[in-house]
Amino acid sequence: MAVLYPDALSPALGAGHYREHEMLRLLADALPATWRVYHSVKTSQLHEGAQRYGELDAVAVAPGGHVAVLEIKAGDVDLSEDGAFKLYGAVRKSLVHQAHAQLQGLIGRLRDAQLGAVRIAHFLLLPDFRVAQGSVGYPRERIIDASQLDELGTLLAEATRHAPLAAEQVDRLFAFLSNRFDVVPDAACRYGQRLATTRRLSDGLATWVPRIHSPSGIYVVEATAGSGKTQLALKLLGEASAEKRRAGYVCFNRPLADHIVGLAPPLADVSTVHELAIAALRATGVEPDFTSSATYPAAFEALTATNAQANTLDLLIIDESQDFDGDWLQALLPRLKPDGRLYVMGDAEQAIYRKEAFDLPDATRIVCQDNFRSPRRLVDTVNLLGLTATPVQGRGPEIGDAPELHVVDALDPGGLNRAAEIIANLLGNGERLEDIAVLSFHGRERSRLINSEQLRTWPLRRFTGGFDAAGNARWTEGVLLADSVYRFKGQSAPIVIVCEIDFEQLGDLEARKLFVAMTRAQSQLHLIMSQSAGEALTGRLERAPAR
Repeated sequence: MAVLYPDALSPALGAGHYREHEMLRLLADALPATWRVYHSVKTSQLHEGAQRYGELDAVAVAPGGHVAVLEIKAGDVDLSEDGAFKLYGAVRKSLVHQAHAQLQGLIGRLRDAQLGAVRIAHFLLLPDFRVAQGSVGYPRERIIDASQLDELGTLLAEATRHAPLAAEQVDRLFAFLSNRFDVVPDAACRYGQRLATTRRLSDGLATWVPRIHSPSGIYVVEATAGSGKTQLALKLLGEASAEKRRAGYVCFNRPLADHIVGLAPPLADVSTVHELAIAALRATGVEPDFTSSATYPAAFEALTATNAQANTLDLLIIDESQDFDGDWLQALLPRLKPDGRLYVMGDAEQAIYRKEAFDLPDATRIVCQDNFRSPRRLVDTVNLLGLTATPVQGRGPEIGDAPELHVVDALDPGGLNRAAEIIANLLGNGERLEDIAVLSFHGRERSRLINSEQLRTWPLRRFTGGFDAAGNARWTEGVLLADSVYRFKGQSAPIVIVCEIDFEQLGDLEARKLFVAMTRAQSQLHLIMSQSAGEALTGRLERAPAR
């Protein structure tokens, strides 16, 4: 599924707008995740000294850097022997003239930006009509009608099948579109205007941290969940790419790395630390045996040896540093040039792998306890439970609701039946299945959820545990996302349901896992737990000081 930029659709004002929104969602669903779809694009151009304004309904950018522009005309369209016309109030406008003006304007703007190599295919999308033939002003091959909606992805892929542009040009094209239309990639999932507001609020780290100068070139960013660390990483990678400096991003969690790959500039080197180590081991001619406990120590020895004389990166970002061994960091540091910059980002409160903390004594340290992602009442609950040593500051745009706690008995092991009931109620209230993430407090081996094909009637979209020949994770074809709290670190969803919560006491490790789980939610949170876990949390809340 392609990603929409911006991720929020403007409020629909009439039947035509609702239909256009449906077409945008259909377009995103029809294209692979390697595509980007910019929509409601405001444009302007100078013509004979006067500035003219317009709007492109959708600009679909193929992986190779070529684009398909779609003029979506839903609702009433006047098709006659005079041509195709659309009424805007009392004004009757020619669709052909409108399309030609927009296309020529975009071509001119791209040429001015030194992006003239980008090939553009212009389509007129008429989702409510069947068109028998084109006209002298607009060929039938560039009209997509109601009978061709199922072929939308294929038609656009065929129209943009040209020799791929260089990665540097694709990178500049993304930057051009983002700058012109104020589109900033965000690691959060889509959930309407609330997410757009959250993104603007959490841009603080990305705004002021790059302005800080460290004499050592080493920056440690200790920032809580939802504070904007991902936006900061993307900002740093984007600036490095624009300045043609080599940049690397390394994290612990594979799903987070996969997520960042889709948002970062094409020239950025994004990977997990284990991927780098295994690649270094294979480069020595040794094929890793993942059943052997000696494989990863040997891989990190190979990584250390490989990087010893590297010195190729101007910028290195270490994310999820609380999950790193100090030896891993030492193996990566030689990749930096002597004057390179190192950003180490993490949150000790999210350390769920029992790693020993390491110190960078020469670093400039930046601390932020502001959470912009979660509803403020959810953050209040985190503080009442005492899940962090230092209270988190709720800075989100909405007060929201406190998390709902659901205690289940042995007849519903893990609370999967309760999770299904919650989902059914959410769907009945108009929520969408794709906005829900169901997480297990257990890992893959112990989780009934993650090892299930479906939850009630909903097929699960879950990691199979395997990878394809290119190293991409294999996922099942379901719509309802199911994953573990461990794998979902660094990501978020509008509605989060956490099941299989089971512990006798809320110890340090359980508290950190619960903190990670709770702060994945952008809007609603449901916690499903055993009776013992429910008693532990209730007791902690009862003992919390009054506020």
